Amino acid sequence: MNFDEQAFNARFQQLLGERTGAKNIAVVQAITDQVRREFGIWTEPTLARCSSSQLAGVLLSELAKLDDAQARWDLFRTHWSGCDDTYELRFEFLSVLPRLVGMTHGNDQDFFDALPSEVRVYRGCASDRVYGLSWTTDKATAVRFARGRRLSYKSGRTVVSTAVKKTEILTVFQDREEYEVLLDFTALGPTKKERFRY
Repeated sequence: MNFDEQAFNARFQQLLGERTGAKNIAVVQAITDQVRREFGIWTEPTLARCSSSQLAGVLLSELAKLDDAQARWDLFRTHWSGCDDTYELRFEFLSVLPRLVGMTHGNDQDFFDALPSEVRVYRGCASDRVYGLSWTTDKATAVRFARGRRLSYKSGRTVVSTAVKKTEILTVFQDREEYEVLLDFTALGPTKKERFRY
């Protein structure tokens, strides 16, 4: 497809210049997507070409196409850590993921093996998003998320904790050193609000 690359770049720079505040990857991707739509070169997002905020939806769509549990796990493991804002799709993810304990390997398996039979887990999030998939065994990591790893928490910020049995953990991720554990949030017991400083 022919298009005026100079005009495309000028429009991108114009929109970028109009943007106030931090210009992070998500902002640049959103501006790029807007200009691509304006110039008629928009394509549907794919796993290889989407923003971190789009990735959860794209990943979910791809997971639903797979029948093989190992293939589903491999795809999930490859892309999960790149997903932002998975809360709205948590029930959908829960429906397509098999129980994944035993499918971990490497550092993730070592992390899982070292966990005690009962584990205290934490979640830093918006006050109205307590029951999500992603938790951590590290309170400091939860506090970092509560303090604003995401752009805005209109309902307020909180850190909650609960105790779970190791056998209730769906899987773990250690690749970003966030001590992440995925849980079936529908089966969680009571949570406790943790004190932390904003």
